[in-house]
Amino acid sequence: MSVRTTIIFTVATAIFLLVGCGAPTANTTRQTVVVNTHKPKNKSKGNHTLKTDPSMAHTNLQLNPNSLYMISKSTGWDFSRLQATPTLNGAVLRTDDGGKTWHNCTPTSVSAQETFAGGLAVSDSEAWLFVSAGKKTLLYHTTDGGASWTSTSIPKSYLIADLRFSDAQHGWLLASQGSAAGQEPIDLYYTSDGGKTWSQILSKTESNKLLLGNKTGVTFINRTTGWITVDSGQHPGQVEVYVSHDGGHSWALQTIPVSTSLQKHYAHPLAPIFTSSQVGIMPVTFDDGTTVIYTTENGGQDWNSTKPVPVSNVVNVSYDGQTVYVTDGKSVYDSRDNGQSWVKWKGTIGASDQIGDVTAQGVYVVKKGGSEVVNIPFNASDFVK
Repeated sequence: MSVRTTIIFTVATAIFLLVGCGAPTANTTRQTVVVNTHKPKNKSKGNHTLKTDPSMAHTNLQLNPNSLYMISKSTGWDFSRLQATPTLNGAVLRTDDGGKTWHNCTPTSVSAQETFAGGLAVSDSEAWLFVSAGKKTLLYHTTDGGASWTSTSIPKSYLIADLRFSDAQHGWLLASQGSAAGQEPIDLYYTSDGGKTWSQILSKTESNKLLLGNKTGVTFINRTTGWITVDSGQHPGQVEVYVSHDGGHSWALQTIPVSTSLQKHYAHPLAPIFTSSQVGIMPVTFDDGTTVIYTTENGGQDWNSTKPVPVSNVVNVSYDGQTVYVTDGKSVYDSRDNGQSWVKWKGTIGASDQIGDVTAQGVYVVKKGGSEVVNIPFNASDFVK
């Protein structure tokens, strides 16, 4: 299973023509201070089914290269909008031909002026879309490649939402109304029925007492153990990662080792990504430009520092359990020994092009300012020290 995390969000500026959504052809899966515990509240409303409007197939939209998720060599998703900005006329795009053409799969009920809060690509057929609409947040879910969507709502409006599942039924939604003055209070919601209903298990009043700083993601490996990563810029030499062992009701700062040379620098961690219940990685960039991929082989009980990646601007990280790929949007490095050494891809791209994703199938390059995606296959011999 390949897992990818996005670090920097930008939107390509060019516009291109998209064709309508079609059904998928395969189904390949891709993903101490304690806060007071309280009973679940704010149950979400029930589901209803929506369709994708075929007339939206020929609308000019823009591709976001930093939200490109290629599930297989042919199938991928793109969330074209920045979080906390209007959805405009196409927040969810999908390809079945390796990026040559893209389908507008945005639910018809989504208004162009409603706010895009986030999205999650699960497989070639399954995805989530989060939209802030008035005083509520709508959670859209598709299992047929965007041909139809079900939706449920949370009775609060959020500008940013990050969703992760530990299995098909159990998931956590980290939601906020944005950050200000270096703070980002969050609410945390939980589902045990695959997202049909949601219960609030942590409020922003409680989370702000503990989780100071901007939140960069949430991850759970089972029903009890999970992490929230924080970019606070308050404590040099400290990687602010909070761990929960009770399903997200309470959190404690986890000790992460930092090398002596980085003790004076601020860390900017991203949520861990796991390929099994035991094996995972956690990308951390320090303010001096050093990027370190931390690794674990015991389910996140311990995190081990690795050799720094020779990039200072990380766009995304992909991990399939054996190989780690890191790109800054122009170059690619990979490690096949858990970050002990890194080798560089020999390929090059155009000055206006940007690498949107890297998988075992190769590099996916967004070209012509966002008008198309081109796959450049590679093998081990295409990487050099």
